[in-house]
Amino acid sequence: MGSASIWEKGPDVHSPDYHGDYELVFEWIKAKAESLQLLKAPLLEKFHDQGVVDLGACLYCGDGLNDVEPAKVIKKYGGIVIAVKNACPELKIVADVTTGGVASDGIVEIFQNIL
Repeated sequence: MGSASIWEKGPDVHSPDYHGDYELVFEWIKAKAESLQLLKAPLLEKFHDQGVVDLGACLYCGDGLNDVEPAKVIKKYGGIVIAVKNACPELKIVADVTTGGVASDGIVEIFQNIL
């Protein structure tokens, strides 16, 4: 499973380049996801409970506020959480590892180290 970020304006979500856009977009997406029952964390837990995926064998990578709750679910089942260098502070607190690279470069760094 994966998702792509729609906010790639600055070095991180706290960049002045966003001018508050991140929070507005995040709240809109969250409201839509809630109305459609598509929030990541409950879906991950549901998939785990149904045997679709073993969250204890998962590696979850993220950068935004929308990744904090799913990261907590992954950790609850023993999976590993990775925050990229430009991740929000809330995710870095949950993460097992923070990469040296930002955004996709950070993800590539992790997979290069694994392989």
